[in-house]
Amino acid sequence: MEDKVADQINIRSIQNPKIALFNDTIVVAIECRPDSEEEKNSIYAIAVIVRKLISDGISKGIFFRGAIGVGNFFADLPNDTIIGQAVSDAASWYESSNFIGCILTPRLAFVLQKHFGEGQPTARGTFIPHLISTKEGNKEMFCVNWPRAFFISSIRPAGCEEGRELQYLYKKFGECYFPKVADEKFLNTVEFFKASCVRAEKT
Repeated sequence: MEDKVADQINIRSIQNPKIALFNDTIVVAIECRPDSEEEKNSIYAIAVIVRKLISDGISKGIFFRGAIGVGNFFADLPNDTIIGQAVSDAASWYESSNFIGCILTPRLAFVLQKHFGEGQPTARGTFIPHLISTKEGNKEMFCVNWPRAFFISSIRPAGCEEGRELQYLYKKFGECYFPKVADEKFLNTVEFFKASCVRAEKT
């Protein structure tokens, strides 16, 4: 993740992301000016970082679920503390989805469309809309398009062969023991992966 963070700092001229760990939770925060090109670049950057984290996590049998929020925040990294509106926004949603992946909170979805316009956030494949199973029922939300990492040679997970990306996902899921209650989460993830592939074929 540190290599991907460094890449995004150089490519997008963003502030150095702040990273804190809380038990099994990772918080990544980027400072930026509201209503600016920096804000737009920061949204892209956090999605690219998360995309790499999720795809590499799957390769190691670590299945991340989360959300990206927006708002003010305060960080005290020596004490692993990040608090504020952005954290609360993400925290209210990050355990809501029933799949492996990362959603954008409804508030961030508005900010995203402010920058890109209706329908445009999917143009480069970084974010895609998808009908997500949540604790509140099925809800269409913007998601980080992490399956795309399986098809990019420079960031493809180790062992994932070109042309056998879906088989690789099945292999990694098949290596993992999970209780019956988690079955739907893995099936929903496979459907999300397939939906990403279909969308990529149409663009």
